[in-house]
Amino acid sequence: MLEPLWTTSVSIPLFQIMLVLGASTLALVLGKMKISIAIGYCGLLYWGYFCNPSLKSTDGTFHMDAFSLSYMGFGVVIVFLVLVGLLTHQD
Repeated sequence: MLEPLWTTSVSIPLFQIMLVLGASTLALVLGKMKISIAIGYCGLLYWGYFCNPSLKSTDGTFHMDAFSLSYMGFGVVIVFLVLVGLLTHQD
């Protein structure tokens, strides 16, 4: 049941992990919790879809099935809604 989790190889550059963690930590230190969550979510969305070499062909185009494309679309919509919520927030 958990075999795919144990056999999956994930390689994310250490510099990118440090960059996302540093930016998220800085946002938390400054008291911006929602921005910190958005930074982490955008990092995960980037690593999951745009940095994933298995989704790219030899000519550099993306090849995704309909489920993955719709799942990524929902992720982009969530990022858009977070940004709208951050921009229209009233104290």
